[in-house]
Amino acid sequence: MPESLTVEEGYLGPSLRDPFLYNSTYLVRSDYHRGLYYSYDAIIKGSATKITTKIAAKIAAKIAAKTATKTATETTKTETTRTTTTTATITTTAIIKKFCTFL
Repeated sequence: MPESLTVEEGYLGPSLRDPFLYNSTYLVRSDYHRGLYYSYDAIIKGSATKITTKIAAKIAAKIAAKTATKTATETTKTETTRTTTTTATITTTAIIKKFCTFL
């Protein structure tokens, strides 16, 4: 099979053992296609890694923000409870003193 034949000139396509593959209207070496495939594959995998890293960073940031908010809320609740308890104790003590003074 001549290497320069195109479809228009009678080339019907590559056989499985043919080192040349048909691409458009020219015969192109199969290793050229293989090289392109590996190049595109590496680019796509690199892009996927970057995207995955960005998504993981966003998820970690959201989790950290939620945890910080929850911790702050719990701290506020604890402080509010402590303040309420202290106020109740002082009020109770004052009432007892007034009652004892009354007696």
